[in-house]
Formats: sequence, C-alpha cells, structure tokens
Amino acid sequence: MPRKDGRGPRWGGGPGSGRGGRGGGCKGRPAQGASSGLLKQARNRNVAQVDADKCTGCGMCEAICAAKAITVGDTASVDQALCTGCGMCIPECPNEALTLKR
Repeated sequence: MPRKDGRGPRWGGGPGSGRGGRGGGCKGRPAQGASSGLLKQARNRNVAQVDADKCTGCGMCEAICAAKAITVGDTASVDQALCTGCGMCIPECPNEALTLKR
C-alpha cells in the first residue's frame, strides 16, 4: 500500500522511498537467510526410523507414506529429507519396526 506522503511503498523500499530502491525486509530489516531456518527446522523435527532387525519388508509403511519418504527393498528405508514426521507409518507396521526420533 502506498504511503500517504507519496514516497513509495509503505514497507520495503521502492523508488523514492529513501531505502535505495531495494525491496524486502519487514520494517526495513533484512530478510534472514533461508538456509539457517531450514537447518533449525530439520534439527527440531521428528523423522521415522526403521529397526532393520524387526522389519520384514512388507511394504505397509511405504503404501501409507504421503510424503513418499519410505522405500522398501529387503527392509524399509526412510529418506529423512522427505519425511515430514507425521507418524502415519507407525501404526501400519505389523512388526513395530518404525519409531519417530528427533
């Protein structure tokens, strides 16, 4: 929304706003790097882990995983980058081979 005095955008800094014509940042603050936020998020979330000694490779967990983070060969394997930590796979496993870990 334009400012009442006509000096450009209300926040961010378009031409004539006195902020060098560069956008971004709330109230003039620079935007934080996305990579640091993603790293914190990845460290603070749960992901499914497979106990290979219990897993029989039945595929029940792979079928229920909406994120497609689980693949099954001889045993199940979880792609931790794709796993959302929703836990839907846990009750599906007949051998209790899946747990959520931080």
